[in-house]
Amino acid sequence: MYSMTRLNRNAARLMHQFSAHAATDVTGFGLFGHAENLVRNQHNSVNFVIHNLPIIANMAVVSRTFPGFGLLQGNSAESSGGLLVCLPRDRAAGYIEELRRLDGTPAWIIGTVEEGDRRVVWSEKMRVIEVPSGDEDLTAFCGI
Repeated sequence: MYSMTRLNRNAARLMHQFSAHAATDVTGFGLFGHAENLVRNQHNSVNFVIHNLPIIANMAVVSRTFPGFGLLQGNSAESSGGLLVCLPRDRAAGYIEELRRLDGTPAWIIGTVEEGDRRVVWSEKMRVIEVPSGDEDLTAFCGI
């Protein structure tokens, strides 16, 4: 799959240019686990609120069929699942636009950072974004 072979070189270079606060790859702990690790290690007491969950197309059906898979809860173990990057809110859209220009693949703002008690919170209106398996980039961003 393309998402598992794509390099994160441009994404990493752009993190410096767009003042990223923190970043992690989304692998064995799933999105929720990696977001939880990031939020627990922030200087300020904040929550990460997840509004969008990009997943490879048709994997929602797999997750519903096999509840232990945990994809829709953000707990599935990924292998090269993309990046979770925390950026200043006013720089996130520019980062995505520049990454798309350089790599030709989409990325998403998946949530926000809000004052809180160091938790990951799923928005009640969380939207699952099913990404076609030929051009996915599961790079995700939280604007601070």
